[in-house]
Amino acid sequence: MEDIARKQNMHAHHYRPETAGRLMTEDVPTAKPGDSIGSVRDELLQRIHRFETINYVYVVNGRRRLAGVLSIKDLLRREPTEKISDVMKKDVITAKPHSSVAHVAHLAAKHNIKAVPVTSKDEEFLGVVPSDEIIAIFNRQFSRHLHSRAGISQPSEINDNILSLPIWTSFRHRIPWLLAGLIGGIAIAGTIDGFARILENNLILAAFIPLIVYTSDAVGSQMNLFIARDLAIHPLMNVLVYAKRQFIITFLIAGTLAALLFLYAVIVHQDIVIASILASALIATILSSIVTGLLIPYMAIRMRYDPANVSGPIATIIQDFLSVLIYFSIASFML
Repeated sequence: MEDIARKQNMHAHHYRPETAGRLMTEDVPTAKPGDSIGSVRDELLQRIHRFETINYVYVVNGRRRLAGVLSIKDLLRREPTEKISDVMKKDVITAKPHSSVAHVAHLAAKHNIKAVPVTSKDEEFLGVVPSDEIIAIFNRQFSRHLHSRAGISQPSEINDNILSLPIWTSFRHRIPWLLAGLIGGIAIAGTIDGFARILENNLILAAFIPLIVYTSDAVGSQMNLFIARDLAIHPLMNVLVYAKRQFIITFLIAGTLAALLFLYAVIVHQDIVIASILASALIATILSSIVTGLLIPYMAIRMRYDPANVSGPIATIIQDFLSVLIYFSIASFML
């Protein structure tokens, strides 16, 4: 067995901050495929003080290419005469030195591994992002992105820090969006009033306004949180592909919920026209939530606004307006 006796910070400056190369260490136990379990175990005990992390033994060939990995637990369980090549895991999860730290943390969580090896484009073994760094990545990246209302990974200067900003400044940053929400609420009231005749003749429609509005808002909020998490994990993801997949999922959700609402309305109210209006409106309003759940948070960041200030009031009022307008437009058409 051999260890790499160079320190992590010798090459850290070669890589950008917040990348695997900046965080990786080279002080890890390594072995060759032909080594025996016994020899690797003995060398590990002799040199244990030199290693920064000892969760795994990394198996490299003569060209320093990563051939496999063996956990310390497996190393201690195996017979001393067994060969490393016979017991190592060959399907190794790796990161590249320029991979983002969020991607490294995602690999560790997804594959339940304590440390993530880093290899070059030619699969040369460069080092390992150790478990303590992965924990630190989660603390820095995920708490920052997932605990905010929109939670999209962006430069900190666009995010309002309530504890440090003056109260008047926070007020000025937030009140414009809430005023926009107030105006939108007035517009919604006017829209409902414009359909007063339909409501007078079909009072049952009024009872389902909260359900239609709430369901579309809930689906939009779900997408808002999903894009928060997914952009934090994959900041360079293809937004168009992502939106297409979200549309398919949202369509399936809309169809399922609409079918259940249709059955309920037919059984309880025994009116197939009302049932059809409710089901059609629910499908259309849920699909419209793609705009508020995905587009608005994304555009807020592009326009350099704090998404925590923008997404809540603006997305909600737009979605509520769309839901009411779609609902009564479908009712007017079908009645």
